[in-house]
This record gives sequence, structure tokens and C-alpha cells, in this order.
Amino acid sequence: MFLLVTACAGNAWATTWGPTATSFNYYAVDTVAEGGNSYNWRTVNNPAKNIQYGFTAQHDDSFESDDTSSAPTPLPIGFNFRFFGRIYTGVYISTNGALHLVNDDNAGKYQENDANNSPNWDMTAGSLPRFAADNTVIPTIGVWMEDMTCLNAQLMYGINSAGVSELVVTWQNMAYYSANITSQIICQAVLRSDGTILLQYYSTLNETDGTNGNADPGVGICGPDPLGNTCVLTCYTRASNADGYPSTYTCITFVPPPPPPTITVIHPNGGETFYTGDFLTISWTVTNGPLPGADIALSTDGGFTWNTIATNVPDNNGGTYSWTIVSPPSTQCLIRVSDTNTPTTLDVSDNVFTIKVAPPGFTITNPSGTGKLDYMIGETMHITWVAKGAVGNANLYISRDYGISWTQINTTPINPKLTNFYDWVVTAPHTDGVRKCFIKIDDGQGNFAVSSPPFAIFDTPVFQVTYPNGGETVYIDTPTKILWNTQGLVGFFVTIELSRDGGINWETVSGGTNNDGDFDWIPTAPVSTNCKIRITTSYGGVTYTDTTDGLFTISETAALAVTSPNGGESYTVGERVSITWNSRGSGVGNFIKIDISRDAGQTWETIADNAQNIGYYSWVVTGPITDRALVRISPVNNPAASDVSDAVFTITAPRGIYLLSPVGGEAFYVGEVVDIKWFTSGNTGLTADIELSRDGGQTWETIISDTPNDGNHTWVVSAPLSENCLIKISSVTYPEFVAVTPAPFRISELIGTNIIEPFRGEIWETGTYRRIRWKPASFSGESGPIPLVRIEVFRSGAGWEVVAVQTENDGIYDWFVSGVDPACRVRISSLENLAKNYTSDTFSIIEKYSLPYDTFGMDATGECGEPVAFRVVLNPSAPFATYSCVLHYDPAVFSVPEPLAVEKGGAFTGWVMDVQIDNDAGTLRVTLSGNTQVIFPAEAFTVHFNTSAGAPAGDYDITFDPVTFDGEPAAGEVLAGKVTLTAVGGGSENVTTTGGGGGGCFIATAAFGTYLAGDVETLCSFRDSRLGASSSGAELVSLYYAVSPAVAGDVTPASAAVLRKFISLLD
Repeated sequence: MFLLVTACAGNAWATTWGPTATSFNYYAVDTVAEGGNSYNWRTVNNPAKNIQYGFTAQHDDSFESDDTSSAPTPLPIGFNFRFFGRIYTGVYISTNGALHLVNDDNAGKYQENDANNSPNWDMTAGSLPRFAADNTVIPTIGVWMEDMTCLNAQLMYGINSAGVSELVVTWQNMAYYSANITSQIICQAVLRSDGTILLQYYSTLNETDGTNGNADPGVGICGPDPLGNTCVLTCYTRASNADGYPSTYTCITFVPPPPPPTITVIHPNGGETFYTGDFLTISWTVTNGPLPGADIALSTDGGFTWNTIATNVPDNNGGTYSWTIVSPPSTQCLIRVSDTNTPTTLDVSDNVFTIKVAPPGFTITNPSGTGKLDYMIGETMHITWVAKGAVGNANLYISRDYGISWTQINTTPINPKLTNFYDWVVTAPHTDGVRKCFIKIDDGQGNFAVSSPPFAIFDTPVFQVTYPNGGETVYIDTPTKILWNTQGLVGFFVTIELSRDGGINWETVSGGTNNDGDFDWIPTAPVSTNCKIRITTSYGGVTYTDTTDGLFTISETAALAVTSPNGGESYTVGERVSITWNSRGSGVGNFIKIDISRDAGQTWETIADNAQNIGYYSWVVTGPITDRALVRISPVNNPAASDVSDAVFTITAPRGIYLLSPVGGEAFYVGEVVDIKWFTSGNTGLTADIELSRDGGQTWETIISDTPNDGNHTWVVSAPLSENCLIKISSVTYPEFVAVTPAPFRISELIGTNIIEPFRGEIWETGTYRRIRWKPASFSGESGPIPLVRIEVFRSGAGWEVVAVQTENDGIYDWFVSGVDPACRVRISSLENLAKNYTSDTFSIIEKYSLPYDTFGMDATGECGEPVAFRVVLNPSAPFATYSCVLHYDPAVFSVPEPLAVEKGGAFTGWVMDVQIDNDAGTLRVTLSGNTQVIFPAEAFTVHFNTSAGAPAGDYDITFDPVTFDGEPAAGEVLAGKVTLTAVGGGSENVTTTGGGGGGCFIATAAFGTYLAGDVETLCSFRDSRLGASSSGAELVSLYYAVSPAVAGDVTPASAAVLRKFISLLD
């Protein structure tokens, strides 16, 4: 165990570990240090040799003496050993526990001393560094460097060559020079070919074993660096007589710095010839790099003088540098590359090269007689040339008629000295295999060259399987086609083969059908998922064949399989679930019908009659409840391939009280009559308590107690005023059933305010119905309140826009909000005197961000025969660069006159829009492409339809199919829309419109988010077939349309969930 001490203090031994400025970046680690080598005593693979020591010229092998070294010639190390940056090949081994390294520079410093026949710089002390008589440092490795006796001792050395080569030197049974020699020292030095030094200690002595009292061994290394500086790394230095030397079974490792970089010039390296004005690429490699930078120089006199070409060129273990030759001509040129920081690290071209002055000109080296002379259309021809002298920028030309006419093939002029090649993709026309083509390079200054001999251009043969080509599924006994591309003379007939095991074995499908690219095939059993098609033909002795790129599948015939719900599930009315299925076989088709039975299959009702066959359908569970429900899925075009849930599942209704209004955000004024509305599910008792909080729910006051739990209570709003009001409804019988307004509303007093809503700072969303409210009594004439008013909206920068030319002065108007602007106002004017008007406070209109759909159409209205606009809005789930949709409309009623009738939305400025119209089929395809960041939802485009004057009034569906984002089908629901037309001269200025694509069922559509929901369709059907058939029902429908837009516009996500459950129960 070694104790690492950084300074001498008292009776202690100090250690100095590298790297430091004086250690040449060596560092030392011991057995216990991190990264230190474990003690591993070496034996020599080849028999170890005893060292004959005694420095005499005659080298008497029997001669042994004290304080001497192996002699007279150094022992071979066995490999080049790098020590402090210098290479050593020999070693002297001292009896006093040290190694002295030898190379050609210091071999002559080993002189005999006539007094004791040992080198005159041999040591008997233990300190480092050691110096020769000329004061130069001796390259020394101190293992146990002390005055020791060699009597009864043995010195051995040998070389291990397995793996990394090693020189192993062992001092066996050495002792301090004293009378007491019973204790012995056994230590070892291992020099490795990678420059590492290991000092190992098997047995050591302390200083009391010697009689001279100062037996403190020196352990370390020292030597000169390449510049002659003295470098030393001492692990143990003499500080006192205290013990502190290496203990037994330990190892000290001296780790050398990495070897210096070595540069090798690659090009030019001798024998080349270059011309002034040429671009010369100088290249080199570096080992043990990279260099911090490379300096490049040129000599034109064989290396006597040098001129700098470039300095500090980037190096990455080698590099290149392009240089325009500007030096005078010479036959004695050399290139030198050196380390920018260490100029002595360098390399020079092995031999001289030549620089000449040559006249300008070109030589085309490809195409040529030594290369290819037949090319196919579409093949790349690698044109190469040599440019000499002061040529200018050039162009390349091809002749296909023996050089009579020429056509340029490059698009921009080429610097022929900087670039010596051009890759040209061979173009048509071909030359029918006749070699009559040439390439020419010409700088327009009289310098040109033409290739030789002529070459030919052939039409490109094409033979490629296109279907099936991997990933497809075909079905047994279902006709399909095998398709391939064929071009050129590749044969008149083809052989078609099928493999069911990935191409190992093949069976013949057709042994000789026409090579027309099309084959009708009826797949047969057995099934396989590892199928390939191979098609082969031949012409002129050449065989052409192609195989499908991947594997395709041969499967069973068409079928559907319900996977969910498939028995045992339990759903709650209003819950959104996914109906899923597996579809197999092309006979299933693209559309399926989904039905539900609530009596275990005795009767069925339709959930969706034309859903896309994509494997799933999002369904909001509807009532009535049942524990005997089944789902059936049938192909629209093939009902026999239907499937039913394997077992029944359950539909339950949640029990509770649900508040419909107020739902938060409303503003009521003192004295206003407000309907508090709610609904119940299950048994929640016959009566309820209704309470009001004016402090956000901290305290409550009773509005009415024990009122019938019938879903409605008329409340006259009273003071005091508050911005933080809530309504709470609780069952008297079952107090655990409670409903509270999800967000606060406010109660205010009308003091000098004529327009109640919008109020200051309010935010309205586009695409929603919001109620404009005012005091009717504010507009009075001589005979009392005036009957009609006009309503306008002001947007900053756009002025006043008419919302309603005239409407009844009844205090309310439901407006379908449009036009984003942060500073809007509403103005209401008397129709009798437009100068008599009132203006609201400033409010904001923003885009509607709560829409969960990818695409939806905004309803449009118009009179038959008049143009009508239909707006399409996007709200994708992720950014996209390409959007595409196909609109389907009734061609007997609508037409799109020209692409300009489709107007791109302002948010998509800068995007490219492509419009394809087919009025015969009633389809319009619109594609938007771009990369602009758009904040969604946003208007994509508006279609200005022309309408037929003979079209009957009514609602017409506009549907989307398909819709894709970046080529992938839309992930969410895709909504359609309607256009409502009225007959010309119908006598009504106000046309009833359907909001948000909901077929007129505003509240239901707002609750479910789509008018395509089954519950919405059921309610609309009930409205049309039942309510509309009676006068009382028609009045109820009219009342619904008078109030429902405002209610729908105020539906929040929280109230929507409540409404869905309630509407589902109504079914």
C-alpha cells in the first residue's frame, strides 16, 4: 500500500506524481490508485538469461564485481522503446537497482573506469536525476536504486513477445551493502513496447537491514527530452531516514504521454508533372494526430529553400489543400507539410516533381476507346477531361450525328481547372444502337477537345413488377390483377410465377402470356403471408426478370368480425366509446352499416348506415338502457358478410342532477327574469332546493325550498350585485345529489346602460351564436316604443358592418359571430331615425378554439338561382404541410363556375391552392400546400356555388370524402354541412339556417360536437316526422329555433357533457 503525499513534512517520504512540466507528461500510479496495474510478477517466455556483469573490455564471464553494470555492449531491448520522447534500443543493467538506456546519441558516454572497471557514471546513491561526466542527464529507470551487494545474488533478463512486447529485468536476492545480508530484495522492471514502465516488488527491506544507516532506495525515472531538457518523475525522494519505500507485492506504473504525431505527404510525392495555372490538390495523413494546424511550403530547388503556400490549414488526422500553381517552372519541386505549433514535426515529398508551363488546351479522358461506348437513356455518363494552361470557363456538348450538330448538356459554365468531371444523365433521343455520338468541351476561346471514338445511345429497357409489390393482401377466389411495367425490346411474352415461401420454391401462374403489363389472376389456396411474384422474359439472348420488392399475403375470402363491444362490457349513456372490427377481403367494400339491438337481437336500430370501413367508429352511447345489447356490423354492398357481438353487453344510465343553465359566464341584471334549468337521471327525489351564492360558493342563500324537481324554475334576479355568483340545486330526499354552476356568472344593475350585451371586455368566439341584448324602452317615438331597429358591428380598420338590416325591438337578437378583431363595438339604431342610436362598450372576437374536428363546413343560405358561399374551416390535431379534400354536392342544384370561384382563406396566404372541378359528377377537389405556421381553427377556403333557378327550396348536404393531412386520412371526425335555399319571391327576408352543420338541432349539435351523432339524427327525425306533423308541434319547433341558437352558443365543455347524458336518455 502506498501513501500519496504531496509535500515533505517531518519524517515522511514525499511522492511527486505527473504530469508536470518536468515530467514530459508522464504520470505514475500505484497498485491501489485508480487505473493502477495490479501486481503481476513476470516470468520470461523464453529462458531467462543471467546477466554477466563486470565492465571489462574482455568481458570475462566469470568476472563479477560490486557497483557495476552489464558490459561491455548494451543488452538489446528487443524493440524500439520510447522514453521521454526519444527512441532507445539498448540497456545497461546496474547491480544497484537501475537501468540505463542506450541509443546512438549516448552510447559513447559509457566509458570504463580503470580504478574499478565500471562506468565512470555508475551510481551507488539513490537520488535522481543522475548525470554523466559532461553533465548531461543519464536516461535512468530507478527500480531499487541504492548501494546493494550482488554476492549470492542473481540478475536475469528476457523478452516476452506475446501480445505487447516486454523486456523483463529481475533483481533476485539482492541485499544492502552491509554486514547483514540475510534479508533479501527481489524486484523487477518491465519495459513494454507501448512505452509503459512497470516496477514490481516481491520482497523489500527497510533501512535497518543495512549498516550504513541511509538505505533509502530511489524510485523513479529521468532522462532528456527531444530538445535536451532534463525530465524527471520521482515517486520517492529522500526526505529523512524514515521508512517509506515500496512495500511487498506492489506495482508502480509509469504511463507515458501519447507518441507525437507523424506526418506523411501523400500527394505530390514525386515523379508527377503539373502545369502553371493548374489546381493542385496537396494531401497528407497524420498518425497520433490530429495536428493543431498544418503549414504547407513549396521548394523549387530540391529542398534548399522553401516558400510558404498556406499556414494553419485545418487537419483531421490528415487533410487536403487545393492550390493554384503560380510558381515558376522547375524539375526540382518538393512539398513540405509541418505541424504549425511544432515545426520540427514534418514530412517532405519522397522525390521531386515537375512544374511546367503548357499551352492551353483540353483532353477528354472519358468517354474514350479504353472505356464504355454503349449507354442507355437514363444512365449516368461520367465525363472527364484534363485542362492545361490558361483555359477559360467551358461548356459541354453532345452530337448524335457524327459531329454535324451539337447540343449543350450542362446548364451553367464549368471551371475546367477546378472541376475535371461532369456527371451527365443520358437523355433521349437514342441512336438505335449506332455509334455516332461525341462529347465536346469548349471554352469559346478556341480551346476545345472532342471525345474519340464515337459511342452509341440505346433506349432504356424497363421491366418491373408493380402489383403486387409487397404489403398487399389478395383473396382466394377473388379476381385481381398482376401488373408490371415494360419498355424497350425486352421480349414479347412473359412467364409469371408465384412463391408462397418468400422465394424458395416457385409455381407457374402463366407460362406464356403477352408482355402487355397486365394479367388477370384468381388466387388459389393455400393461404400464405410470404408470397412473391416473379415475371421473366427474354430478347436477343438477354433474360430480363423482376420480383416483387416485398412480401404480400394470400388470404381467406371476405369477412367482418366485431371486436368491441363483443360481450360483457358495460357502458353509460352519454359515454363516448369506440366500436371496432376487423375487415378481411376486398368483398367487404369501403362502407359498412352499424346497428344496435337492445333485446338480444330480436329488433335492431341503426347507429350509422354508411360509415367508412376503417376498423373503428366513435359512438356516443344512447338510451334506453338495457342489459341485452348487441352490435351488428354489415358491409353496405354485401350484408351477408355481417358479424354480431359474441355476447350481450350492458348500457346503464348515470343517476344524478345536472344543471343546464346558468352554466357560468352569463351576465344578468337586477330585475331580469331568468329560467334556472336542470335535468335528472334516475331517482333523485320529487323536490329540490335551489340556492344562490354571491361569493364563489363560500356562503349560500335560498332562492326556493322544496320546489318540484321538474327541471325548471323561473327566478327574478335580485340585488346585491356580484361578479362571483353560483347556483346550486340539491335533492331534498337525496342530498348527496347536487349540481352547481361550473363557473361564476355576474349580477349587475342597469344604470344608464342601454345595450346590455356585449359588455366591456367580453370575449366572443367566431362560429358561435351570441345574444345581443338591449333595453327596448330606450327606443321610443311619439307613439311609444318603435317597432324595428337596425344592428351593426364595428371592427377596427373596417368601419361599421350591418348585422341585421331590421329586427324587432324586443331587446334580443341572436347573432352568428364572425370576423376576428380585438376591439369591436355594437350599435343599435332606430329605423325611424337612424341618428338615434346607442353603442356598446368595447369587446373582442377571437377564433373558436374548442372545435374538436379536422374539417367542417359552415352552412350557407341563398335564394334559388343566386350565388351562395360555403365556408370550410380546419382544426387539425397536428401541424401539416399538405391538406386535401373532396367536396360532394348535388350537380342538379349547384355548380362551381371556375377555379376562381374557390377563394383561399386569409390564414393560408402564401400557400399554393390547387382546384379541380367536375360539375357533372358534383365533386370539387381542393389541395393546399405550404409551410406557413397557421393558428387553428382557421378558414381554409370558401366555395362560391352557382345555384339553379329551378332548384326547389330546402336543405342540401355538402359532404367531405376523402380528407387527408400530409397524405394521411384525417384522424378525427369530419363534418359535413348544409346549404339552405329559399324560393325566389317567397316573401320572407329572414331565411332559417342550420348552425354549425347541425341540421337545425342547435343544442344537440353543440352538446355532441357533430350533427352526425346518432342522438342528434334521432332528435332531428323526431322533429320532422312527429312535431312537424301537428300545429302545436310546429309552434314548439318555432319556439325552439327562436331560443336555441343562443343556448347552443353558450354551451361549455362541462355543460356539453351534461347535455349529452340528458339527450341520450330522451331517446
